[in-house]
Amino acid sequence: MKTPNLKLLRFKCAIGHGINDIYWFLLPSILPLIIDRFGLRYRSGGLVLTAYLMVIALFSTILGKWSDSVDRQRILGFGFILSAIGMTLAGIMDSMAAFVVLLLVAAVGTSSFHPVGLALIDETAHSRRGAVFGFFEFWGFLAVCVMFFLNSILLKKFEWQIIILLMGSSGFFMALPFLFRKEHHGPHQINKQEISASIKDEDSAQLLILFLVTITLRFFSITAVINFMTTFLVHEIEVTPGVANLMTGFVFLGGMLFTPLFGVLSDRFKPMNLFLITTGLCAPAMVLLSLPSKAWIITILLFHAGIIFYGSSPPMDMLLSRLSGSIGKGQAFGYIMSVFAVITALSPALFGMLADQVGLRIAFALFAIPPFVSFFVLLYTDRRMGQVNR
Repeated sequence: MKTPNLKLLRFKCAIGHGINDIYWFLLPSILPLIIDRFGLRYRSGGLVLTAYLMVIALFSTILGKWSDSVDRQRILGFGFILSAIGMTLAGIMDSMAAFVVLLLVAAVGTSSFHPVGLALIDETAHSRRGAVFGFFEFWGFLAVCVMFFLNSILLKKFEWQIIILLMGSSGFFMALPFLFRKEHHGPHQINKQEISASIKDEDSAQLLILFLVTITLRFFSITAVINFMTTFLVHEIEVTPGVANLMTGFVFLGGMLFTPLFGVLSDRFKPMNLFLITTGLCAPAMVLLSLPSKAWIITILLFHAGIIFYGSSPPMDMLLSRLSGSIGKGQAFGYIMSVFAVITALSPALFGMLADQVGLRIAFALFAIPPFVSFFVLLYTDRRMGQVNR
């Protein structure tokens, strides 16, 4: 059995992260067209997204725990194949029921990457952990940014079904380097050094719960806002779907450009301080997006929001790793992703219901409340961590 090349493994995981994130954001990029094609209300469009995310939540725990006892790279490879099969077949369906069923099949494959991929990255990041996580997150935002920018061009010439076929098929190619490789990366055994680097006692569980509350409140709103962003831009700002994709791409451009910086800063300063600053800025960013503005101003605000929403991913990853304790990393990240995805999965449906009643613009402003609350939960979490460390 050959020892895996850690740099190659990290690179494969980083590229895979990008392809996997395309499966997370492909539907939001064409949501206004799906709504028009099937004659849906905002509530129904949100329910489709919620069903997709709920399946991801359910299988994140299952596959994360499973990856602690079997070859993780094979799980990733078969996950990409399943995502590609479900998404590409969905693109040729005229029936709404068949379309949704195949999306849920794709969601099972999509669920595999974050718990398993994060576990692989966490195990190999023995030094400069912030920079390693920053590199991993950078490729996720790069791929989604390219997808939105590319869709802005493709939607001028092709129907949205073609977009699903093109983007969805990327998983077939990404599966190859994970399934056909010479080295083997088997189940990971936790060593004493790793255990000592984590908070292991009952305080760990309490702090992890508090931190999960923080990130779920934060991403409860971010998930809804980003999933409905192109719809908001088409229906409220009155731009074309292509322009809406171009503008939304600036969210991920902001995340992409600043993720490496936050990764490096996480190695030099306390990750908690970086995460506190960006969490505190989430609510004001959402309120600004809800205000009537011209398209070019909204684009600048979207870039700024991307830095706040996503640029701080490396310090968040480092905090999650530290608080996950000494259980298997796949299982730990699986639980974290599952709890996170279940709660945030509800947000598109709730946002759609609210938007049907008060409109998209007011719904954006009201969804700034959960991130506002999350900032104070995080402040308390930081205080408790300080007490535990003392």
